[in-house]
Formats: sequence, structure tokens, C-alpha cells
Amino acid sequence: MGSLKSLGALPNDPNDFNDPNDLSTTQTDRSMADDRRSKLLIVFVVFLVLLNFPVLSIFDRPVSPSGGPALYFYLFFIWLALIVVVGLVVRKKKQ
Repeated sequence: MGSLKSLGALPNDPNDFNDPNDLSTTQTDRSMADDRRSKLLIVFVVFLVLLNFPVLSIFDRPVSPSGGPALYFYLFFIWLALIVVVGLVVRKKKQ
């Protein structure tokens, strides 16, 4: 069995680790993570409201104009919108 360095668990150069004193990358990474976290929290709250009783009762009709239950179409649309919005928030931006 080889050492951790030969298995690739440790970097070849000790300078490969992130320097905790290097504020240029850590502050940027933290601000991006905080920004993403706050956006996800907003998305959670918005979709929580959209999937709760007062809003769901609006769509609790026996039949929509297209022939199916309106609540099913609403839930499918909200589910699809949630996937798209979360995907847009968490994707990494190309630099």
C-alpha cells in the first residue's frame, strides 16, 4: 500500500493548498457562496408560499379550460419552475 502522497490524496507542492491569509480568493468565494445561499433561501420561501393553502385553493377547481384538473397543471408548472430556478441559481458561471 502506498503513501497518501503517492495515492494523490496530498498535493505535490505544499503551496497547492489554499492560503487562509490570501483574501483575494477566499473573500470572493465566500461572497459568491453567501449570495447563492441567500438566493436559494428566497427561492425556498417563494415556492413555499406558492405551494401552501391560500394559493393552492385558487386552483382547486374541478376542471380547467383545457379539460384536466387545474390543480394538477398548477402543481406541475410550479414543480417545473422550481427545477429551472434552482438550476439557474446553483449553476456555475463561466469566467
